[in-house]
Amino acid sequence: MINQQKKTIIFDFGNILINLDYPKCFAAFKEVLGVDFSSGLPDKTKQSLFRYEKGEISTEAFLWQLQQFNPEAEIRDIIAAWNAILGVLPLSRFEMMDTLRNNYNIVMLSNINEMHEQKIEKRVKAELGIDDFRTRFFDRVFYSHHIGHRKPEPSCYAYV
Repeated sequence: MINQQKKTIIFDFGNILINLDYPKCFAAFKEVLGVDFSSGLPDKTKQSLFRYEKGEISTEAFLWQLQQFNPEAEIRDIIAAWNAILGVLPLSRFEMMDTLRNNYNIVMLSNINEMHEQKIEKRVKAELGIDDFRTRFFDRVFYSHHIGHRKPEPSCYAYV
């Protein structure tokens, strides 16, 4: 719960608490789908990604759209390629949140989707031994696919 007496710091998840590994993700997609996304996503795919991050389309619909680049690709391989962007989870960053929480309200606001949320939850527990990171380190957590808004849309900040 937010303490009205404390100042609030809002953090993102990607490249703040977890390193994002774009080259690894792009290489995985090139291998699985035969498409090089390193210079950018096609407009249709980008729009689907934004809709997915806002929770407007299901994981299944998003995966199906990606699979259209290579209909022979296995869904599990597409999921692995999608999650390849999720790099190192340094424990020191979570410890910093713990320290900051003594003096500040700590809020997370992140453009995140269902697949990444599930993968991160599993990895934080498996790699860091933390199964309650949302309540342990944050006073509030806002994931774009839960709130229906994504950064940098003004409605996202207004919602928070």
